[in-house]
Amino acid sequence: MQDILPPPTPKGFLLRVSSITSNRGRDHSFRLRPDEVRQLVIKRQYDPHDHLKTLLSFSGTALEYVLKGWLFWTLTTINLAVFLGWKFMQEFHKERVLEYWSLNLDNLQPMGQLVVFAMVFYTGNCYNTYKDHFFFGCNMQRRMSQLAMHFKGIFQDGEVVWNCLRHGLSAHRVFYYELKKQVAERHGYNEDDPEHPGNLHSFVNEKLVRKSLLTPEEAEFLEMHEGQRTILLCTWAETSFYTHAASSPVFNKLSEPLKSQLLRVAIQEYENFRDMMNQTIDTVVFGVPFPYHHIVHLLVHIYLQLLSFATVFINDGRGTYMSLITYPVIVFVMLGIQSAADAMADPFGDDDCDFNLDAFVEEVYRDCVMLVTASDQRIIEGIQTGAIKIQVEGLSTPGFSRPPSMSEEGKRSREGQLRDGCSIRSAGATLSAQTRSLDGSMRNLVGPGGEREPPREDGGVAHGALGDR
Repeated sequence: MQDILPPPTPKGFLLRVSSITSNRGRDHSFRLRPDEVRQLVIKRQYDPHDHLKTLLSFSGTALEYVLKGWLFWTLTTINLAVFLGWKFMQEFHKERVLEYWSLNLDNLQPMGQLVVFAMVFYTGNCYNTYKDHFFFGCNMQRRMSQLAMHFKGIFQDGEVVWNCLRHGLSAHRVFYYELKKQVAERHGYNEDDPEHPGNLHSFVNEKLVRKSLLTPEEAEFLEMHEGQRTILLCTWAETSFYTHAASSPVFNKLSEPLKSQLLRVAIQEYENFRDMMNQTIDTVVFGVPFPYHHIVHLLVHIYLQLLSFATVFINDGRGTYMSLITYPVIVFVMLGIQSAADAMADPFGDDDCDFNLDAFVEEVYRDCVMLVTASDQRIIEGIQTGAIKIQVEGLSTPGFSRPPSMSEEGKRSREGQLRDGCSIRSAGATLSAQTRSLDGSMRNLVGPGGEREPPREDGGVAHGALGDR
């Protein structure tokens, strides 16, 4: 298998949480630049110290999901029409309408409780799906980072390490490309739409070949492959590792048990990596069952329509204008929770709450590149030969006695108390044994009738061990 060199080290360091947050005295500013947002997996962030800005946000919130939809405005219009019609009919047919057509809020209470239960359960399932997808992606990153450290410790040569890693990194990118493509086509997008990741040929050339992850020959074969491309790339990755391990002088110098253990660790990491992919696919395919999704949404819609009619007859059938405000608020809250749950159940799109899949793959890619291209050969050689040593102050200087710290004093005090307690318990056990022996001797001095037996002429005791010396 052809070897290719790793790409040049990217300038700058990867974005971390400490680099995007600031804490200067009482200034808890939380402002992200566009280039920083592109490096976050969850693009939509909020400042916990700026509540007003969070409340007034529109993009990526329930305000956007609900107010841009037709259902909220349709239900509000129906409520307004029923209210005005009831106000008009009160002058002519009030008693007949109240007798046959009025609906009390108490009649909707059982249905309302059922709706709340169904929405809470549905939202919890959707959030668990969202969380599982996030942790599956993090675990895939972690497995690739573990393999990078593992290979760097075994081979030490950056070119060899990169050729053992690049097919696994390619599988990571291809997996998320195919996943995003599947979701986009399921929503009816074509390759020309911005929501679609594009065709495979462009993706392979831009994201794999140009980043020194695949050779042109490997990329051509990958495009023609009709099976699962991630499995093919993982197979190439394991083959590359076995090939370089067999020809590595550093690896061959190790003992057979150690080589077997290192091979098992690498195989286990690859298996865990593929397992995270399979679990992600299973979660996407399974998702929320359609009958459950349908009944929850149908139940919410029916309840809101009945509620739009029932709010008209509050206040003993006279109605109140405040219902024109409270009803839209109830509709907004329920539809907002439902829309947020739907968005969490499908986090592989281009919404503000969806995952930034490029950040998933770019983070581990940069970490691997920086690890492979690090100029630390002199450090590694010093560690191997023992030339680099760190002497702890106080241990390398003869006769040096460092004053104990408060924690050490406390530790010594606890150890002394423990030793004292052990000594006391040991002395108590010895005293108890002597007491039991003395009690037995005294019982031997007493006869069956309870009176002391006379001593024998030789000074012994008739029934006691004290006399049998």
